[in-house]
Amino acid sequence: MAKYKLRHSSTNREFGYDNRGNLFSSDQTLGAAVGTGVACQQFALGPYQALKFTLTNATVTLALNGTSTAGGGLQIFDFAQGLIIPLGATSNLTCSNAGGDGSFLASLGTAAAGTDGTLTATEISFAPSTAATISSGVGTCKMESTVTTPAPGTPIDGTGTALDMYLNCALNANGTGKTSMVFNGTIWVAYIQLGDN
Repeated sequence: MAKYKLRHSSTNREFGYDNRGNLFSSDQTLGAAVGTGVACQQFALGPYQALKFTLTNATVTLALNGTSTAGGGLQIFDFAQGLIIPLGATSNLTCSNAGGDGSFLASLGTAAAGTDGTLTATEISFAPSTAATISSGVGTCKMESTVTTPAPGTPIDGTGTALDMYLNCALNANGTGKTSMVFNGTIWVAYIQLGDN
């Protein structure tokens, strides 16, 4: 139920604020949350769109590369088809590791992380490679976009095939026994949807 709502007379589109102060537009199809333990609130006004993810024991499964490095990604969103310009992202997550304490890297990308122990290119489309540490069984992961990531004003082509978003993790040392990362908390992502052709 909208608290403040306007209707455009020629297009019959509604936009405004709901009772919680959330901005909405009635004709927006942003996409859908994906993954066990992943919930998503979607906000839009025209092409400007934002996603608030709430993770509850969301698990990233890691693939080992020998005993030294590991990586993997959990798909958390399936975008509506179209050209997208990422604006930025932040996270406020707690994390644990089935294999014990240690350091790791995390990011948000349009591709799942490989096993080389680094996060680059399409593995960091929305949030850069961010170092975090698990100590005494728990840690925090606070990703934050920078002036270079995501690349300012650079579109990502999801016109032919809709884009996906992944929560990525990588271990760059001592991957032995570390088979998964478990996350709880929130992620915010903002972007511009330029439409399909």
